[in-house]
Amino acid sequence: MAAFDLGGTKIDAVLFTEDGTVLRHIVAPGGSPLDIGPERSVENVVAVMERLTEGAGTDTLYCGYAGVDHTHGLAGKMMRERLPGIRRMRVEGDCRCMISATFGPEGDACCVICGTGSSIGVRKDGRVSHIGGWGYLLDSGGSGYVLARRAIRRALMDLDGRRPHTLLTDILHRMCGEPVKDHIARFYEGGRRYIASMAPAVFEARAAGDPAACEIFDGGARELSELTFAALKALGGPYSAVFDGGVFVHHPEYMRAVMSLCPPGVTCTAADAPPVYGSAVEAMYDMGLRAGAAFKERFMKGYRDEDRLS
Repeated sequence: MAAFDLGGTKIDAVLFTEDGTVLRHIVAPGGSPLDIGPERSVENVVAVMERLTEGAGTDTLYCGYAGVDHTHGLAGKMMRERLPGIRRMRVEGDCRCMISATFGPEGDACCVICGTGSSIGVRKDGRVSHIGGWGYLLDSGGSGYVLARRAIRRALMDLDGRRPHTLLTDILHRMCGEPVKDHIARFYEGGRRYIASMAPAVFEARAAGDPAACEIFDGGARELSELTFAALKALGGPYSAVFDGGVFVHHPEYMRAVMSLCPPGVTCTAADAPPVYGSAVEAMYDMGLRAGAAFKERFMKGYRDEDRLS
């Protein structure tokens, strides 16, 4: 069986057996269809699938795919055409796999996602929907991209003389290898993913007490917490939520800040397994199999130990 997690920055793919043994693990550049278009995004998935199954093969694939809902079935149709040997293929947004990685494949629950983009996934009565996550041009409040964009904008305002000096200017200068105002072409060339890679500047500057960075941090946490209030309405009462995504994983202080702003009645949990594990749980579910504790232990050991091809 094959399990995929495709985010705004990378593809995480695993070939595994029904007892949880990891046969192969590949991490490769990803890209949401909103960012790079459905054709190119699907090409990336198909290329990884061909490498993942070379010499082995599989007929079952579950793919948690950020942004796929916005293609209105086109990306899934293209994948089925390009991978005709896969008899059981389920392609859907990346919320379900994140929920299933912690709570299993059944029951009402939510996932709060903060990586390059952001959203909250709501699983209710077996159906999954998302709140927020409408793409970087229209939404993704509190995400890595939004934090970084605000930091870059604040540094430019500093250099223009429009705002007081901020440590963000110095940190971004170091990260870019040149003053931010001389790096504009590279930002536009690199786009959302490259800009999002500058988000660590916010956390470094905040740790040093920089007021501008603290304002950006606090504003992002508030925006993400708004999603949890909306999910409370969607579910009609208290719920459990898992927090995941690259920004939360690498900057747990941000995750804790968002958790502290959630409404009463929300049980918050930090993810203890990657989203691709949730994709494996869903692939097992499609096979009529349950992923128990022994499966998870074996999968996670193999996931950490298996040499990754990139």
